[in-house]
Amino acid sequence: MIILDLVLVPPCICFPVLYHVYLWHNKNTSHHRTSSTTWFAKISKEKERGGSLLGAQSIRNSVMSSILNAMVTVIVIGALASLSNIVYTTGGPLHRPMLFGFKTSGTLVLFKYGMVMLLFLASFVFNSIAVGCVNDANFLLSADDYSFQSYAEVVMEKGSIFASVGNRLFYIGFPFLMWLFGPTALSLSMLAMIWVLYNLDFK
Repeated sequence: MIILDLVLVPPCICFPVLYHVYLWHNKNTSHHRTSSTTWFAKISKEKERGGSLLGAQSIRNSVMSSILNAMVTVIVIGALASLSNIVYTTGGPLHRPMLFGFKTSGTLVLFKYGMVMLLFLASFVFNSIAVGCVNDANFLLSADDYSFQSYAEVVMEKGSIFASVGNRLFYIGFPFLMWLFGPTALSLSMLAMIWVLYNLDFK
């Protein structure tokens, strides 16, 4: 089964990387970046007509989404830490091939746990940074001094990027969580995840 891991796991790592490189190129050359910049500029210019309130509510929704992802990430990390401790101390799940789909060494299983935890931990960090950036943009958007608006737009753009990276790491972490059930489960779940993300991004 280690040979199957060596064959199936590298493509599962390359596919999401290549997809998001293509997505980044497509978004930067399409109307998406222009529309988000136009939205922020319009909200900034319409403060006296309630534009700042609308912008604050929209930003609040983004903050709530990032906080929810960060909370779920912490819960998953705690569960994985507990499960990896059980595997390391007792080796119980290692003797259940029907659960994990194959027998393997304890070192490889702990490596899988560690990789999944690293992905979710990175997602938590990026979502936390996104919350901070979006909160700063919210305060700057509500300020009366228009000299802050260009900086607020930059901060909002950074927060949006951090939130997107955190969300994608969160999504990709689940296929790697399926790696605990075998490399075949990882491959199938990764293909399904890329198909879902493609439909969300382009359709």
